[in-house]
Amino acid sequence: MDKSISEMNNESLLRYKESEVVDQVELFAAPDSCEQCKSAEGKKYLVRDALAHNPLPIRSCANKYGCRCTYLPIV
Repeated sequence: MDKSISEMNNESLLRYKESEVVDQVELFAAPDSCEQCKSAEGKKYLVRDALAHNPLPIRSCANKYGCRCTYLPIV
């Protein structure tokens, strides 16, 4: 069974946390993202806060394919 984007994003956060190198992430939106996702692009979160509050997927996403935003590690 294929993993959802949400599951893959959470797995990335867990890997970042375990790495002890990445403590912050930045939201990245796909080029054809909706306005809600584009407005969230660039927001930064501590990895522990992103794990606790799950900012992705963007709940108000209006893209016909759903939210495809992801986390970029800040090193």
